[in-house]
Amino acid sequence: MTDPLLFLRNVLETANNILRWVSPYAQLQRNVNALLVGAWPEYLLLLGLMLVEGSILLFFSIRSLAAKGVRTTS
Repeated sequence: MTDPLLFLRNVLETANNILRWVSPYAQLQRNVNALLVGAWPEYLLLLGLMLVEGSILLFFSIRSLAAKGVRTTS
């Protein structure tokens, strides 16, 4: 017999792991840690991933604002 709270704990732990990977602050922390350790290949990889993630987030935020009809001043 499985405990329902164990299932909920596993679901929340998985969601937490996904959010920690997507979080820009967690990305920055991993990047700084790699820099402090001197792991240059890991640092460059994480820097590239951070730039790609930032570009994706910026793209979707611009599309979201454009879809909502945000007024711009010209």
